[in-house]
Amino acid sequence: MMPTFCCFERGRDFHPVDVNINRIRYLESQERTTSIHFGDGECIVVCGNALSVCMRIQDASERKQPRLRKQPA
Repeated sequence: MMPTFCCFERGRDFHPVDVNINRIRYLESQERTTSIHFGDGECIVVCGNALSVCMRIQDASERKQPRLRKQPA
């Protein structure tokens, strides 16, 4: 499966980060931030409540992946 990335702002310093949404296990929401947990025990805190993060993940997952062009021989 090709990785699918979605850009979020990191919760502590608003730095943009790309998250591979295929690796996400579950979300935990605090007041204004959401923790994204991955299968390997890692997590990242991003800006936004759980609903807004879910909507962005869903939008990214519905985007069509670009097709790779075959190189001429």
